[in-house]
Amino acid sequence: MMDIQKIVDIATTSGNAEDMWRCGYALLHGEFISASGVSHKCRRNVRKAVEWLEKAANAGCSGAMIELGCHYFYQKPQNRENLLRSLYWDELAWNSGEASAAQNMAVTYMHLGMPEKCHDWLKRGYKKCRWPVALSLAKTYVCGYGTKRDISKAKRILKWIVETRETCPDDISRARRYLEKLECGKIPKCDCAKSLM
Repeated sequence: MMDIQKIVDIATTSGNAEDMWRCGYALLHGEFISASGVSHKCRRNVRKAVEWLEKAANAGCSGAMIELGCHYFYQKPQNRENLLRSLYWDELAWNSGEASAAQNMAVTYMHLGMPEKCHDWLKRGYKKCRWPVALSLAKTYVCGYGTKRDISKAKRILKWIVETRETCPDDISRARRYLEKLECGKIPKCDCAKSLM
């Protein structure tokens, strides 16, 4: 097991935002991944992790911003205050060019009971970098979640996923099954709160 102080020393000595992010990640997850990709187990310390992630994020590291957004999203209890903190860090990540933040914000807005904002962030993410949000966006069109139900838009997005194969195999498989149902006129019952996750 790697000593926490060694991890902190690496981040402190270098002053590099990526090293600070790796330090925060290690303290949060109990695993330090060196710059060369070698993994070392270490003891978790959430308070110190958040400190290091905030230092890295404030130094411009979008990975640390995403990590903080996820941390606050999954923080117990999942209350409005933590969800708003999650949105804060994810929006900073989005503004730093991190396209994956759109999906995170969409799901957070869904949990806040704001379907229109959820749908809006999925559309923004789709315009910027299609694959991370495409399946979720198609589902909002099928369900009519945060937008008017539009099966033709959903089909167009699902066809794009299946034809371009720019996303993970699981999403391609899910998109193919969803598209087959829609083509047969079988509109799936939707629970967007579960299906967008």
